[in-house]
Amino acid sequence: LLIGFVDDQNITAIYGVGAFARGFAYAREGRATVNSFEDALLAGTVIGSGRRPYQTEVELDWIDGTIETVDWCTCPLGGGCKHVVALIVTARDAPTATVNRGLLRRSGTSAEGGQATPARQPYAWKSALASVVADNERPRPFSRLALEFEVVAPKPTNWNPDPAPVLRVRPMRQGKKRGWVKSGVTWSDVASSYAPELKNADPEQRAALVAILAASPDRSHTYSNTSTIDLNRFAIGIWTPLAEALERGIEFIQRDQFIGAVELSPAKAAAVIDLTELDDGAISATVRLDVSAVLAQSPSLQALSGSAARYPMLWGRLGSNMHGVFLAIADTIILARMERPLHGGLIALLGAPPLIIGPDETDEFFERYVPTLAVDAHVQSSDGSVVIAERRFDGLVAEIHHATLGVASIRWKVRYRRGNKTYLFDRFGPAGQPRDLAGEQAAFAALDLPTDLLPQLRGLDGRPADVIVTGRDTVSLLGDVFDRLQQLDGVDVHLISALPPLLEGVDPVLSISVTDADADTADAAGPSTGPVGAPTADDAAPPRNTALDRATDWFDLAVNVLIDGE
Repeated sequence: LLIGFVDDQNITAIYGVGAFARGFAYAREGRATVNSFEDALLAGTVIGSGRRPYQTEVELDWIDGTIETVDWCTCPLGGGCKHVVALIVTARDAPTATVNRGLLRRSGTSAEGGQATPARQPYAWKSALASVVADNERPRPFSRLALEFEVVAPKPTNWNPDPAPVLRVRPMRQGKKRGWVKSGVTWSDVASSYAPELKNADPEQRAALVAILAASPDRSHTYSNTSTIDLNRFAIGIWTPLAEALERGIEFIQRDQFIGAVELSPAKAAAVIDLTELDDGAISATVRLDVSAVLAQSPSLQALSGSAARYPMLWGRLGSNMHGVFLAIADTIILARMERPLHGGLIALLGAPPLIIGPDETDEFFERYVPTLAVDAHVQSSDGSVVIAERRFDGLVAEIHHATLGVASIRWKVRYRRGNKTYLFDRFGPAGQPRDLAGEQAAFAALDLPTDLLPQLRGLDGRPADVIVTGRDTVSLLGDVFDRLQQLDGVDVHLISALPPLLEGVDPVLSISVTDADADTADAAGPSTGPVGAPTADDAAPPRNTALDRATDWFDLAVNVLIDGE
């Protein structure tokens, strides 16, 4: 196997002095485990800093008399790291590797089992003796580095009477007594190639501190004698260098090293807009910070007796757009990213009195504001008094208007629903209203309109049209077309009219009656009820032409038309 020809000089040439030194130490500490080794492909697990396991693979190759590697690792670096070195060293120094080296030399075959490998290879004698002297030789130890964190409350000023807390950080180095010291290690020293106190510093750790410094928006740290910098001023790019600093073994400490831990949380904080319905139907909206997931995943807080909620907590934001927060609780400092950076308007509302949305403003709040607010924050109702639901397309509505006796119209609308509330919008509604246009178009395209009864129901573009009809088309729209539309799935038909409904006509029933006009007049007059001696109607009537009455036969003719009982 090719692993038998890999020596320390090969590994150093490929991965550098720093990676070799730490990887070699990991291998001697037993952190690497070989899971499989087939042909030239080596796979295993390496326990990194913080006891975090990483899966590592290495493929070995022999090219022009030189060992070459292609590697991969699940650590933040993705490969080319100390974990790969630890796996190679562990596999090389294992007893089976020694046996395979002997077989390889005796057989004269290559790692691929095909072409013969030269009997004398560069550095082969070193590989053979490496296991003998491995326990007696150690790479020169590097001095370790650390980051010291401190929460500072700035002094109030006239223009800022209540300043927010600040998180400051400075580099530290390991002293001769193995403790942490700050002499000879400022941020400008980290960036300088002439800092004498850092000449023995771990190169990987120093590179990590340089990456942190590079993420600072203030470049003066590289040339001024700056000891501390404010993390509050860093942009969102600071999180990757911080994670790499921990991965490379940089210790996070507090200013008083005996107080407590400094943690970089794997969980994220979030902004919450909590809604509560008031007695008058108004809604109270409170903006707050949710760090429950961060506290729940803190090793230091989990070790406490009792709930972390009983400890006072101080927090501050990181970045002008609040891409992260720091928490100071129970002698522990926790750094955590936000799920999403927060808009300045919402940052100003954190801890402020709640906003009150009036009863007549709730629809506007949910329709216009909530969809945008939900991009930055979780909109919820912790007490369940407010139903928060997304507005969804819920079908079509055909409104038929019967304004005058011979005129009618049909107008198409779309219906949306949010919780128990429904909303109607014109088919071509105003911009700015969230609409499911694809769902609307699919619903309109699926309509089987009764165009055989009323062809103008479908426009020239093939889609349902808003039309006005008159005459017989009015009767058709209010009759058969109305019935057919009611049978369509996903369509509600609304008839809007102040006129009596049109009914289907039936054959009329005619009746003719003839009555005697004189008899009707006499019967209508009835007996006299006036006082004695008073003039009667007959007395008051003008004298009749009796000759004409005898010559003419007077009668009344009545014609009654009855249709469907009316």
